[in-house]
Amino acid sequence: MKMIDMKMSKKEMNDDVMPTTLGKPKGPQYPYELKICVEDDQIKSLGLDDMNVGDKVTLVCDCEIVEMSKRDDEYGKKRTCRLQIQKIGNEGEDDSMTFMAGR
Repeated sequence: MKMIDMKMSKKEMNDDVMPTTLGKPKGPQYPYELKICVEDDQIKSLGLDDMNVGDKVTLVCDCEIVEMSKRDDEYGKKRTCRLQIQKIGNEGEDDSMTFMAGR
């Protein structure tokens, strides 16, 4: 499967700039909408108990498109696709996949 880097362009990053203590602007590198949040039960199911901030993990998801919309306003045209993750797997060290049912 080909992996696509969803990192924002410099213009997109500048639109979301936040000041830092050193005075240099620092914004997010990836869109907020691409973050997912899992809690204790899902962390255990995915085998992420020993992971730390900054660690990398590869997930594979089965999703259903639950909404498609188009908008045209003073900021331009924009399309939105909302996905409901139904199954998600974490590729573990033994290359096996652990799947859990979506809620």
